[in-house]
Amino acid sequence: MGQFAEFLQFDGVDVDHVSDHVNSFKYLEYALANRPPLVLADEPTGNLDEATADIVFAEFLKLVRGEGAAALVATHNERIAAKMDRVLRLHEGLLH
Repeated sequence: MGQFAEFLQFDGVDVDHVSDHVNSFKYLEYALANRPPLVLADEPTGNLDEATADIVFAEFLKLVRGEGAAALVATHNERIAAKMDRVLRLHEGLLH
């Protein structure tokens, strides 16, 4: 699975035990292989418990920023949103 799985296993997280959702993050390595300027992520930690979400999202940001890319993340999780450089909120059809 590569860099992401190695990070999780290094941190003591059993990728197969935590969630199948975590395994889906291997797409990052493929997505970033072509060095895109923008990575889109829809609820990247939606099915994870809080502690695992923090680990997963920190690695997500590390990989994206390490490639010099930007990330557009859609989430309902305020804790995850707060980790972004800029936050826009959609409320009643208006972007704030």
